[in-house]
Amino acid sequence: ASAASRSIVYREIGYRHDNAPAVIWIPQDSGLFIYNTLAKLTEADSVVSGLGPWTNTGKTLYTYDASGNALSRLYQYYNGTYSNVSRYGRTYNGSNSILGDTEQVWVAGNWRNLSLTSNTYDGNNNQTQNIYQVWDTIGNVWLNSTKGLRTYDGSNNLSDLVTQTWIGGSWTNGNQYIFTRDGNHHVLTETVQTYTGGTWVNWFLYTSGYDGNGNRIAFNVQSWNTGTSAWVNMYQEAYTYDASNNMLTQIESWWNTGSSSYVNHLSHIYTYNAANKELSNLYQTWDTIGSVFVNVNKY
Repeated sequence: ASAASRSIVYREIGYRHDNAPAVIWIPQDSGLFIYNTLAKLTEADSVVSGLGPWTNTGKTLYTYDASGNALSRLYQYYNGTYSNVSRYGRTYNGSNSILGDTEQVWVAGNWRNLSLTSNTYDGNNNQTQNIYQVWDTIGNVWLNSTKGLRTYDGSNNLSDLVTQTWIGGSWTNGNQYIFTRDGNHHVLTETVQTYTGGTWVNWFLYTSGYDGNGNRIAFNVQSWNTGTSAWVNMYQEAYTYDASNNMLTQIESWWNTGSSSYVNHLSHIYTYNAANKELSNLYQTWDTIGSVFVNVNKY
């Protein structure tokens, strides 16, 4: 067969370290991955070992439509023969956006519904609503569980998300997420509110700042004090970048109410090669006595 028509088979073997009776590496698990001519994963087989022979444990089978969208995922367990365990199905609209997801399990030789997610979209193909339902095995009907309602600005950026739960035969508000953005569509603030006593009450506020290249350089978290009706500092992160926009440092700090200031907590220092591939990540914690960062791990 020509190279263009051949499927791709790839095997990955994992090892575990064993100290008894000697320091050796023992094959522990393996995965066989089969791809179609479009480089889409169609089968993933898992096997385990140890000091004995490889033993099949299960496999997952995938299907796709002509556009390369995932249609189904079937998991089977191996115990002498392959047996169905669970499967997931997905449908799309004409714009290749997900219309629905269905989850089922194999029970007594039949597929039993578990959950269904249904999505709707506006004329710009923005998802405006998603409803999650669970299967009632007694009444054999779908029961409402949760819903998400989304609105967008004139640039099709998400501006508001409301979550609801089905309670007592009607949808009840849960949380609301309100977004503001800069002229480059970066999220500047995300306000989280919870529905209490028939009104929306502030809960958390996330604020971000960016440099001229669009890299986020600051991230702050505040909580709402209902007694003073004011935002209270909690946590912040600060970032720096090199000339290639690779993140160089990330420093995390927590607000100290006693000193009314942020106190360093964690630090990450990154290095890169000439191709901008990450070489190392140095993880540090803050020594409050010496007021310095102390090395912990390097990856």
